[in-house]
Amino acid sequence: MALKRKFNKTRKPKHEEAPKESVNSPSKAESSGGTSIFKTSPDQIRQASKKQQAENDLRAKERSMPFRFYLKRGESKRYVILDDEVTFGMFEHTIKTPDGRYRQEICIKEKFICPLCEAGLDNGSKFRTFLSVIDTTPFTTKNNVTVPFSKKLLPISDRQQNQFYKYHSKYGTLRGLVIDAERSDSQTSYSIGDVLMVDDQMSDEQLLAQFATDAVVNDGKVIREKNHCLTPFNYLEVFTPKTTEELRMQYGGSRPIGDDSGIPF
Repeated sequence: MALKRKFNKTRKPKHEEAPKESVNSPSKAESSGGTSIFKTSPDQIRQASKKQQAENDLRAKERSMPFRFYLKRGESKRYVILDDEVTFGMFEHTIKTPDGRYRQEICIKEKFICPLCEAGLDNGSKFRTFLSVIDTTPFTTKNNVTVPFSKKLLPISDRQQNQFYKYHSKYGTLRGLVIDAERSDSQTSYSIGDVLMVDDQMSDEQLLAQFATDAVVNDGKVIREKNHCLTPFNYLEVFTPKTTEELRMQYGGSRPIGDDSGIPF
């Protein structure tokens, strides 16, 4: 009987695919300076350094801003007003950041084209007035130091401003008014409280006796003046509007033809 000849079947080698380039790995163009990941020319380096310095300056400005009086939903606090009357107001944007927090930016639409109005990042700027107040709620610093009270900004929305005008008419001055503020659990409640009740009115002598502070000096430089909590903020120094270009750098957008960026105040 004839034997069948066996053949070894050899499989054809599979075509080896080139390894896929990682989404996070730079391409040749990027490595060679074809895109903005790497800066390989003197002009690119100067521009990047200038942008970074501008961003550092903006962050330094924001860190120096006073805290604002704020109530969580369902919370209540007491504060004392330092101003004689309402003397400062402006339009302001409230921007939601990627981490879910909110930040405020001065709207410059009264004098310049406002990039934030153009971008529509919120529902448009809102007019707010401001007062200086002493928040009587103690807090503990990261160095475990208990601070019994602090001076803060009180941002007043347009729907609440009339209440403070009525207080001024009734008491002759806002200074020294002790306000008990309470915020409801409603989603539409005001951040400074829905219920504002005048509990008392303190004289300047009483304010000095209860809220006097020593000067804070660091390396021979006065950081805080003596009794700084007894005088209202200088609002024109506290609020420094960003230029059009600074706002565009931070939030995006391009300059329209003929737009002259600048500071409105």
